[in-house]
Amino acid sequence: MVSLGRSDDLFHDFNQELKRRIEGPIKSVNVVLGPPISGKCFFATHYLGSDVLGSIIGFISLKPTKACSEYKSVEEIVEETKEVKNEEEIIEKIVKFLVNVVFPGGVKRFINTVSIDKATEMLKDAGFSDFEIEVFSDYFKGVGRVSRQLIEQLTLLKKSYGSLIIYWIPWDVDEKYSLDGDVKKAVELIKKHFRNGIRWLGGVKYIPPG
Repeated sequence: MVSLGRSDDLFHDFNQELKRRIEGPIKSVNVVLGPPISGKCFFATHYLGSDVLGSIIGFISLKPTKACSEYKSVEEIVEETKEVKNEEEIIEKIVKFLVNVVFPGGVKRFINTVSIDKATEMLKDAGFSDFEIEVFSDYFKGVGRVSRQLIEQLTLLKKSYGSLIIYWIPWDVDEKYSLDGDVKKAVELIKKHFRNGIRWLGGVKYIPPG
C-alpha cells in the first residue's frame, strides 16, 4: 500500500471510513468491483494492496485483473473503431463487444431478474459474509430487482477469488464527509450537470472521481 497525504486522496474521509469498515468483519479484500470510473482502482491500490484485483461490475466475461488494468478490453475496442471508416462496421464491433463481454448469452438472459431479498439469500448461500452482502444491498438499495446473471457473476467470483466488495463514491459524499474546497466545488458541478444522478446497472447514484 502507498502512504498518502490527505491532498493526494480527494475523498480521504470516506475512504478511511470504508477501510475501517472492511478491517472489522472481513480483514482483507481480494477483488474490488464497481461501476466504470468509480474510484475503485485508487482505493484498491492505495488502501488494500498491490495484489488486489479489480473489474467493472456487470462485465460478465471479464476476469478480474490487477487493479487499474480492467479497462484494457474497453480501450482495445475504442482503438479498433478509430481505424474503421464505415459507420455500420463500427456499430457492429461495438455491439459484438457488448454481447460478448457485457451480455453473454443474450440480453434476455441478462434481464432475467430476482428480488433483492432473493438475491441476498442466493449470495448468503454462496458463502458471502454479512459485510459483503451489506455492501451489495447498499449498492442496489434503490432497485427492486437484480439481474440473475449478475448474481451468478458475483458467485463465481466469490468461489474463484474469495472476499470481494463493490466500491463507489456516494452521491451525497459532500454532505456526509469533509472535502477540500476544490473537490467540493467539483462535486457540486457534477451534481448540477447530472441532475438525475449517475448510475450503473440500476445501482445507487455515484460520483465519478476521474
